[in-house]
Amino acid sequence: MAMPYVDDTLADAAAVGPATSADSAWVDEQNLAIPASLTTLKVDNLPSTWSQNFLLEVWPPEANSINYVYVPFNLRQRRTTHYAFLNFTSSGSAERFRLAWHEHQFGVSSTGRELLLKVSAAPVQGVEESIRHLKARNIEGVLYDKYLPAVFDPHFRRLIFRDLVAALPPSQAQGAQPQTTSADEGVCEARQSKRRVP
Repeated sequence: MAMPYVDDTLADAAAVGPATSADSAWVDEQNLAIPASLTTLKVDNLPSTWSQNFLLEVWPPEANSINYVYVPFNLRQRRTTHYAFLNFTSSGSAERFRLAWHEHQFGVSSTGRELLLKVSAAPVQGVEESIRHLKARNIEGVLYDKYLPAVFDPHFRRLIFRDLVAALPPSQAQGAQPQTTSADEGVCEARQSKRRVP
């Protein structure tokens, strides 16, 4: 099976920060270019035999400007899912990848139907937002590191995912106390004094 190689010789645009999921809502999955604010793609219809390590070989991070790869693992079915999330250092790199791989045929089904990859904007954009999203879903409970996302620094050296998760501050949803100002405390004191019975 011939695999297209994404040539990254074009100059990348400056790296962009995470976009909101609303930005990806208007991206047509089939034909529209990836907007400049989006860098995270979802690749659907992956064969279940394509592991995260296999994808790192097929799509080398440095050659494709990829700094995040995640193939979720279904614990109940004991197999990888049929999709992956990839983040690129720029929207230009993401668009070049989409052009090379969207509707790429990787085989034929037993019924003779072509098996095609589908590449679209991911609902969560950016490496940090993707890590926050997984932390909120208890990614720390995953026992085996091979099922965790692969994250790379600007020189494409692999980072330790558990360290990245641990470095994130706790979110409000995870039981952190909301930060209050002295004005907030004054309002609380006033409310409490009204409730006191003389």
